[in-house]
Amino acid sequence: MNNLLKRLTVISFALLFLPFFQTCSDDAIINSNWSKNSPLREAEPVTDSLHDETVGAADAKEFHLTYDELKQKKVLAIQRFIDGKAKATLSGYQLGLLAVNDFSWEFNIMFAFTIVLILCVCQLFMSFTGRYKWVFITGCCNAVLSLVPFAAAFHDGAIEDLSQIKLGFYLFYTNVLLITYVSNKLYNEAKSTHNFGEETMVK
Repeated sequence: MNNLLKRLTVISFALLFLPFFQTCSDDAIINSNWSKNSPLREAEPVTDSLHDETVGAADAKEFHLTYDELKQKKVLAIQRFIDGKAKATLSGYQLGLLAVNDFSWEFNIMFAFTIVLILCVCQLFMSFTGRYKWVFITGCCNAVLSLVPFAAAFHDGAIEDLSQIKLGFYLFYTNVLLITYVSNKLYNEAKSTHNFGEETMVK
């Protein structure tokens, strides 16, 4: 069980490299300035005066393009969307450094994650020195503090879609709960052993 706790605290650092949060929704990325004329963006319908038919704005602008040109343009738009999504997605480490690099209010709500990073370092050392009580306490703190930035972002409307919270965060949070559970169990076992030893000495 002791070795399991050590592994879990090490795993925390690996999980922090995974994507945690996308700062804006996919719709916001599609509707951003760089994709203004992109085929990905939903176009408003316009009327074809010649045939009195309603067609998409994109079709109205691009009917003169060849198939290959249109295909190339759409591939480029998709690639720009993927690049924009990647730039908007932050890992656990990047979230923790936001408040350090930028002191604006929207990034200061991420300061809780800066504390989480510090506590993860403390947990690593304490797990290898057998300080299970403090590993449990820091685990409880991490469980609460990890939720604070997302709760604040949701309250401020920065989270428009739950898909903005990425798999990396869920894995990290599960690991935090496991660390808390295992450290509490080890602490109770050590406490029971200590009490049993004292009772034996009294007898």
